[in-house]
Amino acid sequence: MATKTVFQGERDVIMYAELWHAANSLLQIADEQPRGSAFVTLSSLLMRMFSLEAYLNHLGEGVLKLWTPKPHLPVREKLRLVAAALQVSVDDTVRPYSTVEGLIQFRNELAHGRTTRIEGTVDVDPNDRFSRRLFTAYEKFNTIENARFVKEDVNQIVVGLQAAAGLSAFPWIMGATTGWEGTVPSDQS
Repeated sequence: MATKTVFQGERDVIMYAELWHAANSLLQIADEQPRGSAFVTLSSLLMRMFSLEAYLNHLGEGVLKLWTPKPHLPVREKLRLVAAALQVSVDDTVRPYSTVEGLIQFRNELAHGRTTRIEGTVDVDPNDRFSRRLFTAYEKFNTIENARFVKEDVNQIVVGLQAAAGLSAFPWIMGATTGWEGTVPSDQS
């Protein structure tokens, strides 16, 4: 009788941690090869934004029960609700929250993209063909330096909210997988 090896089990998917690790991996690639890394950096910034929103969903929906998945709440509102429930003050004019405000605008410009025309004048480096370009707001935000600031600031916000909620000091642990592996007849799964 033919057999096959199978795994049967379960896995806790902690989405905000998964996205955090994806953002870190992309930022590492951009750091290792900065020239030509604009799309890698862009992806890292988006994953970081998604990580923050997934964390706020985890805390706001799952732990604090402040809202249900429907209706959809904007990220700013989720952050304000969670912070208020935990008595954490939020000031959008200073880091780390000002960085998150920029990240939200970056994400929104990409998520709700429109064809536009930009006009202006830039100083040109005759040896750098990329200096002959006008940049949108999202392109100006899309730098490795900003990706590092975003990582630092989102981490500071999440760790602070974790502490205020009385949760683990290290929120970025990914979920566990449990189960068994074994051999079964090939006509079973």
